[in-house]
Amino acid sequence: MQQHDFDPARIDAETRALAQFWDRVHDEAEYEITCMGFGRMQQPGFTCPAIDPKALSNMDLIQYGEMHMRYVAWLNYSENTLAYVKSMLIGIKRQMDELHNRLRLNFRQTKNPETGKVFSVDDAKSLAEQNPRYIELLRERTKLESMKEMMESHVTSYEKTCAVISRHIELRKLDIERQGIGHNMPSRGMYQQR
Repeated sequence: MQQHDFDPARIDAETRALAQFWDRVHDEAEYEITCMGFGRMQQPGFTCPAIDPKALSNMDLIQYGEMHMRYVAWLNYSENTLAYVKSMLIGIKRQMDELHNRLRLNFRQTKNPETGKVFSVDDAKSLAEQNPRYIELLRERTKLESMKEMMESHVTSYEKTCAVISRHIELRKLDIERQGIGHNMPSRGMYQQR
């Protein structure tokens, strides 16, 4: 095993080279996906409607359909955004792992200026985790993991709401088929039951 003298400038240069290597990976992946026809989805041009249980029970089929389509649009957008966050997180995790491994290996081959011996396994691990670039990546990873948690919550919420609205549409259809009219339809009482 080749041993080196402690040289912060060499370690910094290797860290910067690794950062440049990983820097554009996410953008390159996004570019390739966009070239395949799958660009980032734009935020829907309308707000996501709030579900009011009372209003939900008084809607006709057209209103249910419109509300369902709005929720589906927001569900699709939230799933696309979640995938975007996850893809950024993958790159950060891989970069952190490679940086940590390289720094540990580098420090295991570097003489400790205080002892003249190579850094111990524990010292090498500690020095790797104190590297400014590693700390920067750790902060970015924490931010992305928080965003992922929040987006997963939105996706789950929209999925459940879409299922509820879809179920109400089916119930309304059954109601119409059974009775000829829907109990909560504005035109109720206009048609005779058969």
